[in-house]
Amino acid sequence: MRYSPGHKEATRKRLLELSSAMAKERGFDSMSVDTLMSAAGLTGGAFYAHFASKEELFVEIIGNELDRSTRMLAPQEGQAPLEWVAKAFDNYLTVGHVRHPESGCVVPALGAEIARAGPGVRKLYENAMTALKDRWAEDIGDPEVAWAIICQLIGTIVVARGMSSKRAMEEIIHASRTHLDKTITAQIDTAQAAPETARKV
Repeated sequence: MRYSPGHKEATRKRLLELSSAMAKERGFDSMSVDTLMSAAGLTGGAFYAHFASKEELFVEIIGNELDRSTRMLAPQEGQAPLEWVAKAFDNYLTVGHVRHPESGCVVPALGAEIARAGPGVRKLYENAMTALKDRWAEDIGDPEVAWAIICQLIGTIVVARGMSSKRAMEEIIHASRTHLDKTITAQIDTAQAAPETARKV
């Protein structure tokens, strides 16, 4: 059968999207090549026409998903600090995000596997997370607070995912959101007051 010039690229993209969702839902280590290819309606041997190894696939998944996750949490141009922070919290801290890891942030879903991966994957992770922290710190004025907020957002999803009831998930999300709102408001107020204080000195 003769395929169009873009067929291989389209198939590879579909495999990457499918494997990303499956890995975030079930874990990457537990996902076999045959399981992935069966879900895609292809034979196991066809995998190697697109990826040299399962490890190569993992690197691509993490790279793509980190870009997606940092876009989910990063500010948009032209938004005031409190506006984009509130939007980030609204998008991230939801029961839907807790219940559907396949469409959510890669860090709560695959953070443990990233930590066990080789130095190449961990470097991708470090670079992406550090860039995200730096972007938050630009607007809120404190890199330590930026790290703390990012870690709390991720940790909230991890803890809530272990719960069996929606009520418990909602309690965790509400408690975390309430604390984060207070933290970010106080920090932005402090950052905005600092130039005023400096001008008076």
